[in-house]
Amino acid sequence: MAPVVALRARIFSALGIAAILPLTSSAETGAPVYAETACLTDNGDGVCPDPETAAGVLNVAQECSLVSVDAEGTYADGRCCYPVTVSCDARDPGSEDDFDCGCYGRPLVLEGRATQAPAVRTDAWARGRTADLAGLSATERERLAAFWTENGLAEHSSVAGFARFTLDLVALGAPAELVSRAQFASIEEIHHARLCFALASGYRGAPVGPGPLPMPEGAPVARTLVELAVTTAREGAVGETLSALLAAEMLSRATDPAVRAVLAIIVRDEARHAELAWATLRWAVEVGGDEVRVAVREELARAAMRASDPGPVDPRLAAHGMVDVATARRIAAEGVRDLIRPASEGLEQVARAA
Repeated sequence: MAPVVALRARIFSALGIAAILPLTSSAETGAPVYAETACLTDNGDGVCPDPETAAGVLNVAQECSLVSVDAEGTYADGRCCYPVTVSCDARDPGSEDDFDCGCYGRPLVLEGRATQAPAVRTDAWARGRTADLAGLSATERERLAAFWTENGLAEHSSVAGFARFTLDLVALGAPAELVSRAQFASIEEIHHARLCFALASGYRGAPVGPGPLPMPEGAPVARTLVELAVTTAREGAVGETLSALLAAEMLSRATDPAVRAVLAIIVRDEARHAELAWATLRWAVEVGGDEVRVAVREELARAAMRASDPGPVDPRLAAHGMVDVATARRIAAEGVRDLIRPASEGLEQVARAA
């Protein structure tokens, strides 16, 4: 719970809100809980029922049950949609809503998909300590090499992701402080990538790093403040907040000194990046008014706990930073409930005050 409390304090500080909503202990829930959006067909008058009424008629996935309707409904395209909390006994890791939340940073997203460079044999990126390989089998070293290579590629993509974020901020007239913090975050992602590739190279027994990152012909820059706010909500406020929590969980389980050193840096920096995302949303809703506020609220309401790792992790691998899917799901679900939801409500307070 400590990482949640610390990160929550940073996020609410970024929003300029002193009063922080109380937390709910994960021990109070039975099956895992998820943040979802549930909709019902409008009765024709364009008015959404109040949350209490909607709770009796909303449909959720067959394996889930409705826990609560968490805010007023939003009307669009003949439907009323509500942010809800559901309790589910299981989720299909292969469903179309899943994405891998085992990576850190804010990747470069093109046409709705995170873009990564291929892994190649190179020593140009690996800079940092290597782990102790004693007691690890060849198969375990291979799994760890693949895990840290993937995280290195995600961090490498985040260098470009923050470069794009910086361009978006400049193009839309953001304050100098936000632009400066975005630039610094990109430099931190370079450091993260180097550390991850150093670990991966050590496990592999051969140097590994990123090849060329696929890029479009023209720089993809946000054209409107709404577009910037929505991508910041999705990739920063949700993605980096949950990544910071997951990295903190990995750090709590890791025992290898080199791995712990890398994760400690990532936890610290990703918390700063999440704070930057929420600070950017605060600026966007204050400047953009209701149009931006509604778009951000709807995007944050879609925040759900998702993971795609298919199985458990041996304790020896957990000591080197890997985490099992059940833990990843739990951490993300708690992050949505205890951080994303309260911060979204806090952002609504900021918007109304503005």
